[in-house]
Amino acid sequence: MAEASIIYSNDTETILFDYTASSTSPLVQFIGYAVPGAPTSSALWRIKKMEYDAGGNVTSIKWAFDLTVSADQGGPFRKVLVWEDRASYTFQ
Repeated sequence: MAEASIIYSNDTETILFDYTASSTSPLVQFIGYAVPGAPTSSALWRIKKMEYDAGGNVTSIKWAFDLTVSADQGGPFRKVLVWEDRASYTFQ
């Protein structure tokens, strides 16, 4: 997976993104949101996935969740995920 780039950061939030594309699949962009200074290896991220068609139009926007997280840990839609694991999450 590509190295993430910081696209925005202030005193309250940092936003990272990366994207992948090939001739056989649509452009996929992951966007992560966390507090400034949050390590990408820590479970501190809200992550969404955007897909685009060949014309650059957004075809889907989905948020990550982790099915291995129990309800007492915040459930599968918890907002504390690991940025480095973004490709392994389920998006809905």
